[in-house]
Amino acid sequence: MTEKFEHYHYTPSLIAATTFTAFFFLSSVCHVIQLIKTKTWYFIPLVIGALSITPPSSFFPQHY
Repeated sequence: MTEKFEHYHYTPSLIAATTFTAFFFLSSVCHVIQLIKTKTWYFIPLVIGALSITPPSSFFPQHY
């Protein structure tokens, strides 16, 4: 009997990755709303970082 060699015994869950990506995106949208409402423009780098990490993690969940 030959077994498939794996470095790590971990199989990522597509459902969990999609769910947490959606929650992360909703949190980012809430931050944008707070940024505009309170005019705290120094948080723009936080929003740009959050919005730039959301699409790659939603299109390629097996890599994260």
